[in-house]
This record gives sequence, C-alpha cells and structure tokens, in this order.
Amino acid sequence: MLGHVAASPTPTCGCSEAISEAISALRGELQVEFQAKYDAQQVKYDAQQVKYDAQQVKYDAQQVKDDAQQMLIDSLAHEVQDVRECSACVSPSPPCVFTTKASLQTGVQEFNANPTTATATYGPIANCKVSAITDMSSLFYGLTNFNTDISSWDTSSVTTMSRMFYVRSPRVPFAPKP
Repeated sequence: MLGHVAASPTPTCGCSEAISEAISALRGELQVEFQAKYDAQQVKYDAQQVKYDAQQVKYDAQQVKDDAQQMLIDSLAHEVQDVRECSACVSPSPPCVFTTKASLQTGVQEFNANPTTATATYGPIANCKVSAITDMSSLFYGLTNFNTDISSWDTSSVTTMSRMFYVRSPRVPFAPKP
C-alpha cells in the first residue's frame, strides 16, 4: 500500500545519535545554503527594482522636459499670434514713397480705380511720402472717385499746383432764371 509507510526500526547500536546529529548538521547546511540562495535572489530582485525605478525616474524626467518644451512652444506660438494681431502697432509697414510726379500720378489713378488693391500695393495713401515732388499740377484731373484725406502729405517742396484738384463734372444744361 502506498498510503502507509512502515517505520524503520530504530538501531540499538548508538548510531542513532550520530545519524540524528548528521541529519541536523545537514539540515543546518541546507538551511544556510537555501537562505544564501534566497538572499541572493532577493538582492537580484532589489537590483531589478532599482533599475526599474531609475528607468521610471528617467521616463518621468523626459515627460517633464517634453511638457516644458510643449508649454514653451505654446507660449511662443501665443506670443507670435499676439504680434501678428498687433503687427500694425509693433512694426507698421513703411509708407510708400513717391519721388516723381509720374509715379505719384500712377498711384493716385490706381487709388481712384480700386482703393482696396491700391492700398494693398502702396499702403494707405494718406501715409505716402511726397516731399520730393515739386510739380503736382493736374494731379487729380478727371479722378471723380478719389476722395481720400491727403492732409498729412508734406507739400513744402511743391512749386506748381495749378489745376491740381480740377475735376471736370458732366455738363449741366444752363437753366435760365425765372
């Protein structure tokens, strides 16, 4: 029967004490060896845990760095957007400069024909520099749509302004007085 094991007879020769001592010593050695292997395994596990923790710290540090970089990028993007929205107050485009009557007349004619396109090309005509021009005669001749404030123009060098603002309107029939 497998379930029942008969007890071995106890020797009567006094060997049993020696056998018991040998078994106890063997058990002690096995226990020390087992404890040493267990401790070595625990040290190995602890070392792996330290390595894992170091990797986690490295990952967390990288995450913090990435987050900081993203915050900086977002902040700079916001500042760039603020500058774009306020580009006129930060760095206004330089005003147009006309140095000859012919170039000014071309510009004025373009403003008369299509103010939006002309403003995109030259900027606001009120800001144009015209101080080098000496002859503005007949400058606005026939330009019936031009109606822009040019009071800020520096005309101190102009010597001829004859018929500068002459605009011929359609002939109106003369009505006799009643």
